[in-house]
Amino acid sequence: MIRVNVIVRKRGRKKYFKNSEVYLKKKIKKLNKSSAFFNKKKLEVSFLLTGSKEILQYNKNFLKKNKSTDV
Repeated sequence: MIRVNVIVRKRGRKKYFKNSEVYLKKKIKKLNKSSAFFNKKKLEVSFLLTGSKEILQYNKNFLKKNKSTDV
């Protein structure tokens, strides 16, 4: 079973997905059904949808890099 957490901190992301939480949960559910590997494990996946400024802060604090990423 895969548990999904979606955190949306930048509302501009809605231009890509009308409801990002529902979209991502559907994709994970499909992945969960298609592979027996995931059914035997308890996994948790978190998605953070935010802007470049917040990602830059995370990269500075945790990765010691002074640039934002799109991953």
